[in-house]
Amino acid sequence: PGGARRHPPLPRLQAVTAAERKALGKYVRWVGDAIGLRDWWFDIMHDEPENAGDMACCDPFYGQRQAKLWFRNDLRTLEPVQQRAVVVHELLHCHFAATQEQVRLDLLKHLGQAAYDLFLGSWRMNHEYALDATARALAKHMPDIAWPKAKP
Repeated sequence: PGGARRHPPLPRLQAVTAAERKALGKYVRWVGDAIGLRDWWFDIMHDEPENAGDMACCDPFYGQRQAKLWFRNDLRTLEPVQQRAVVVHELLHCHFAATQEQVRLDLLKHLGQAAYDLFLGSWRMNHEYALDATARALAKHMPDIAWPKAKP
């Protein structure tokens, strides 16, 4: 799966509430529609990303317009513009799903293992840089996530 920008592991917060998950789901759908993913289906998973250094993770289904998304429980502790950029970044992976699969699955048979490994590492890093820059640019124009008010 594609991973978002690495963040230092933070102490895990309590699980996301149902109301917070609903707000995040509505926001993911809105952003998806806004960036041209109206025909995609998104499943927001209840567990956190597998890699503790990832703020979020997106795994598009091969050959389908569907993706699983994972977000760390502490997403809400980021500044609002960072929250927006994380969501946009992960959804941008959907636009590049076919390209990612071509790189991941099709190149090895045409390159030797050493050349493939060198190319793949470099491509992933540059791909993530491009996604981050695009996500930050778009996030400035997105509304904040409408998180539910904390109960006193």
